[in-house]
Amino acid sequence: MGKYIRKAERLAQMSPDEREAFELANQGIRLGAEGRHAESVEQWQLAAQIAARSLPEEPIRFWIDGGLAAALYEVGRYRESIVAAERARPFCLSLPQPSATLSLARSWLALGEAASARPYLQALRDMIGDDDLASYDPALYAQLKGVLDG
Repeated sequence: MGKYIRKAERLAQMSPDEREAFELANQGIRLGAEGRHAESVEQWQLAAQIAARSLPEEPIRFWIDGGLAAALYEVGRYRESIVAAERARPFCLSLPQPSATLSLARSWLALGEAASARPYLQALRDMIGDDDLASYDPALYAQLKGVLDG
């Protein structure tokens, strides 16, 4: 129960724009989990617009950019994913959290740009380790091995 009270308290502390962006991002998460990726991107983009306009230096802006990057990757919009992930990466690294680095590696690989993916693949290996990455995403791990060890 305490978890829900803390969430309600946090929501009550948010500005109206922050709350709206947060709610849109959560809709994006839900839609993505349901496999409705195009709709997910729409929600993430709306959230990102609000965050960029009203919360340009707040952590939520960079959290949203990270989610947008992942959603854009899912619909094959790799170059846009790279732009969003590059904005989110410093924030993600400060946590440390690999999601933006993962989006960068996956998007560059999807574009056939192994050389551009290389530093992000190495960073993923350093952050996550081979065993965890291999169990999380075997296909990406195989590509990592090919690029870094090949």
